Amino acid sequence: MHRLLTVSAIFSTLIFPHSSFALQNENQLRCLYYQAATRQNVDIKIAECSYLFPFDVGKITDSLTFYPLLNLGAVISGRDYGALLGGGLGMNYSFFEKVDLYFEGGSSWLTDVEYGKRGEALKDYGGHVMFFAKLGLQYHLLTNWAVGYSFLHLSNGNRYEVNPGFDGHGISISYHF
Repeated sequence: MHRLLTVSAIFSTLIFPHSSFALQNENQLRCLYYQAATRQNVDIKIAECSYLFPFDVGKITDSLTFYPLLNLGAVISGRDYGALLGGGLGMNYSFFEKVDLYFEGGSSWLTDVEYGKRGEALKDYGGHVMFFAKLGLQYHLLTNWAVGYSFLHLSNGNRYEVNPGFDGHGISISYHF
């Protein structure tokens, strides 16, 4: 078995040279908490955790990584809440040894689309399918831990009658493994 693994590793190195895509062993779990960037008729907050599993782009640059991501979270408004499940793609650029800039985008599914009380104050996202874009910075405090800031835009992309969207400022904590 050991010889088979060695031969497979040599064979894959010859067929897939270093300039091809390669998986990194630095997966990341990032948890974020967002508050609305503007005053709204219903106070909405979003809490989510993302699982990122990056791959690098060969020898283009050592600082640039791309990654798929999976999101699981909640939209929270007083006693109302709904689950948020989604995924997408991200790009990370390391400016310095401890500072990263990232951009992520994708789609999400909301289990509940209305928050608040009809006739009083109501936030209606229009439908269950939403799209998101995030832009953020993170600072590596310790070997495996980072903290950061990000801006989130969540919208249904005008797929429904109403499209109020959500723009929020968020803080994050990440664990790299």
